[in-house]
This record gives sequence, structure tokens and C-alpha cells, in this order.
Amino acid sequence: MTNAERQAYLKFMSGASRLIPGREYRIDEHNDYGDDDRDKSLPVGHTCAFTIDIPNYSTKEIMHS
Repeated sequence: MTNAERQAYLKFMSGASRLIPGREYRIDEHNDYGDDDRDKSLPVGHTCAFTIDIPNYSTKEIMHS
């Protein structure tokens, strides 16, 4: 990832464009979707908890797209 992409990712998951010292950031796998819906779902950022829920995509290619 480029620095700009990292900054955009951080802003999406935390609401901040820079890391906050001492703050824990988490990436959680989200399994609440059925098999048909998981590849159509988008990640969800929780800015109050500094977490991002990523659906359990069926392939890496789908996740990257």
C-alpha cells in the first residue's frame, strides 16, 4: 500500500488520519453473512472502537476488488 492508501484506510477504520500512540487497532473477520452475500459485502469501520470488520471473502481476488 502507498502512504496515501494507508492513510485512507486508517481514516476509514478510526476517523483519524494518523496513528494515535497507545491506541489498539483491530481487524476482525466478520462471519454473519451467508455464502451468497459475503462476496457482495463491504468492510465496515467502527471509528469509536478503532476496528474494521472484514467479511470472510471466498477468494483474495474478491477481497482486493
